[in-house]
Amino acid sequence: MEIMGIAGINWESLGTLSAVCFIIANVYYPARVIARNSVGNSDEVSSFLDSYKKVHILFNLLGVWAALFHGHFADENNWVLQTTIVIMIGLTISGLLMHYRLPNTEDWLPYLLTFQQVTFPVWIILVIAGHGMI
Repeated sequence: MEIMGIAGINWESLGTLSAVCFIIANVYYPARVIARNSVGNSDEVSSFLDSYKKVHILFNLLGVWAALFHGHFADENNWVLQTTIVIMIGLTISGLLMHYRLPNTEDWLPYLLTFQQVTFPVWIILVIAGHGMI
């Protein structure tokens, strides 16, 4: 059943939009590893990675926005999917803290990075499991 929201937006299709945004955003990590291993740490690679980091941040924020609306307006929901929303917000906050490096947060960087590395695969598994439960 399609739910049409404000301005004729299909809220259910925002889940697909969110997934596409997250895929585009998170290709950044394999691209970074491949570029550094095959080409090295040249100025061109660094410039590309700096540019793509902006795409990474933008598409992750768009994906979070789409996922929040999708989750809020979806017909079906469960506790696993609600947990993924909380984890996604935690990943977003930690990513923003890592990128903008607020004063006196340099000591947090290793913890934030570890949090993201451990939590991201768990988040993916929960998203798949939660949608499988519907």
